[in-house]
Amino acid sequence: MRRGAHLRRGTQPGRLPHGRGAPAPAAAPRRSPRAPSRGRPPACQPASPTIDPGWLAVHGCVGSWDVPRHVACAPDGRAAGSIAANPSKAGRGEQTMVPPVTGGVARGVARTSTLISCASMLATSVRRVALLGLRVVDLFHLRHALRWTFRRLPQRVRGRLGLAQVRLGLMEGLIKVPEDRLPRSLEAALRLMGPAAIGPGAAYLEFGVYVGTSMACMYDATDAVGANALRLIGFDSFEGMPARSEDEERDPVWTWQPGQLYADMRLTRANLKRLGVPDGRVELVPGWFDDSLTDETRSRLGIERASVIMMDCVLESSTLTALEFCAPLIVDRAVVFFDDWGAGGLDERGLGEKRAFDRWLAAHPEMTAVARPDLAYGKDSEA
Repeated sequence: MRRGAHLRRGTQPGRLPHGRGAPAPAAAPRRSPRAPSRGRPPACQPASPTIDPGWLAVHGCVGSWDVPRHVACAPDGRAAGSIAANPSKAGRGEQTMVPPVTGGVARGVARTSTLISCASMLATSVRRVALLGLRVVDLFHLRHALRWTFRRLPQRVRGRLGLAQVRLGLMEGLIKVPEDRLPRSLEAALRLMGPAAIGPGAAYLEFGVYVGTSMACMYDATDAVGANALRLIGFDSFEGMPARSEDEERDPVWTWQPGQLYADMRLTRANLKRLGVPDGRVELVPGWFDDSLTDETRSRLGIERASVIMMDCVLESSTLTALEFCAPLIVDRAVVFFDDWGAGGLDERGLGEKRAFDRWLAAHPEMTAVARPDLAYGKDSEA
């Protein structure tokens, strides 16, 4: 199961056994920023007898733009312009004055509307064909064969196919976390840490970003609790999973392969944008952990403390490297999530993230850990 822990830096040697801590404060109802309400400007008084015919062309393309427009009236009752929700700022409901259009301009607007409608119809058709293809794959039980083939494609080809998935909104196979439960657990973790731990200088560190879904969940959580000053930093090779250790090579039921879960930075940023995360809100650090998780990286990023940490590494070696990187950043306490603690029964066989955490605690007697099952968000996770 996914596992996590509440870490506290102390002076007593040794570590406390994993036990149940006090329940975290109740999480407030989640407020998702992904479905912003569209602002609708007030409609003016009808002026049908004197409205310029050009307005008909403007209103004719509203269906394609999906943007509310309303006529603004001049003192004499004529249509002086159109108040339109700015398409680029529709989420904030900002308004823009659009002047009346007539003649050739109206015909140009109509042609633009037609082009937008055709593009929308083409995208819908492609999406329907792709969904039909997925149903055929399921019908003939070809999913395993397709995954096997996909993993053996060149990385550049896999990246382009993944990017096409994101643009079409076909996220099946790319979403690896429960988007409905994870934000609530992250909100509870932020409230548990308190204001001092989520203010300026603090950071959320994620190791194993993949396409950025869990990072987007943390963005939602920071927005919900007002922790917008918390930095969001993700580390990933962006080349898939690394080679396995000797113990993992000998494991008879090991299922992960080098290069699996490949996603390049362009794909990850495209998915973050799709999920409503503003450009520049997330810092991504590429590279294999042995090369990127160094003292120089910690100093260059200017991280003062880690408040919440997400371990999504699967491998023991990667998890241990990430934990060592975080050790100086745990000022007094931190909440650590382990996304793949029990994936494939790794915890039962003493492998993966569990073994890495046990080894790290043994090497850092100044740290104590208390399990927080109330923060877990899935069958393989724990906090």
